[in-house]
Amino acid sequence: MAKTAFEEALILVKDTSLTSSQFRNYFAELRLIQRDWEERGKNWEDIQLALELLIARLAYGRRKSGGVPERFFQLLVPQLRKAQASRESFTEVSNFIEAILAFFYPLKELKDEIDKENREIDKENRKLPRDSWKPRRNFEKEAREKFGRWLEGV
Repeated sequence: MAKTAFEEALILVKDTSLTSSQFRNYFAELRLIQRDWEERGKNWEDIQLALELLIARLAYGRRKSGGVPERFFQLLVPQLRKAQASRESFTEVSNFIEAILAFFYPLKELKDEIDKENREIDKENRKLPRDSWKPRRNFEKEAREKFGRWLEGV
C-alpha cells in the first residue's frame, strides 16, 4: 500500500494544483464519517449515504477554477465507491487515503522548495551565456531518491 500511496501522492503534487488544505478538508470529512460509524454507532446505510454525499461535494468542488483538480477527483471517487461496499473496504480505503496524505505533505514541501530554487536558478541563468547555465533541480527525481530508500523495505 505504501508504494502505491507514494505514487498517487507524487502524481497529485507533480501534476495538479491541489493544495494541502483542499486535501485535508476532504480527508477530515472522511474521518468524521469514520468516527460516526466507529464511535457513534451510526448504521451502515447512513455511512454509505454520507460517503455518497462526500462524492457529491467533490463533484461540486470541481466545478470552478481553483477547485478540486480532476486528478484528485478521479482518485477519490472510485476509492469512496469501494468504501461503500463493506465495512472492511471502508477501513482499507480510509487507511489508503491517509497514507496518500502522509506522503502528500512532505512531497508538497519538497516541490515548493525546488520550484523556489528553480526560479532563482532561472533568474541567474538569464544573465549567463547558455553554456554556463546552472542545471535546474528535478522534483520527481529528488522525491524518488528521498523516499525510494525507505520504500524499498516496504
